[in-house]
Amino acid sequence: MHGLMPVILAIILSSLITLSTANYMNFDNDLAQVMREQINHGLSEFQRATDQYREDTQVFGWTEHCHPTETSECYWDRRSPGNGDVGHEGSKGTVNTATWRADLIPDYFYEPSLPSGWSWTMGTDAKGTYTCINATHDDVSRRVLSYMIRRHSADRLSVGSSCAPATPYTVADVQSAANGPIYLTYWLHK
Repeated sequence: MHGLMPVILAIILSSLITLSTANYMNFDNDLAQVMREQINHGLSEFQRATDQYREDTQVFGWTEHCHPTETSECYWDRRSPGNGDVGHEGSKGTVNTATWRADLIPDYFYEPSLPSGWSWTMGTDAKGTYTCINATHDDVSRRVLSYMIRRHSADRLSVGSSCAPATPYTVADVQSAANGPIYLTYWLHK
């Protein structure tokens, strides 16, 4: 019994030393990876949904054909060369940025999830239609936003103190930004 106590004490001490000097995995890196995946997935879903919406609501010229002597039924046909009408592709439909949730959900997609505290909006400016993410201001978010700046071209994505910022942040700006609003803007259609 007396010989067992020193062995147990040695095991406990070696465990404490091992635990106190171990370099643990940085869980912030895993969290940043998950956040990047969520954002990239959400941006691609927004792109796909708005592209499909534009195709479905594209304005075409349509002609009504009725045959009252045969039946009282009429049908609509897209104007095309050959039936006497000039064929043309009309303008693409545009998502109303004020009612985008009603326009797109659930027919085109379900709102992609974002990291906790982040939210989606849509808007338009002189460049075109964009989706904007209101991000939180913490170290992991700064790393994620810096990654997004490096990954995407500046004419497609920007980060700043507002949606569609006139002066986008650089990676250094994101890393040194004071607490306050920070937004990621992604242009869907220009």
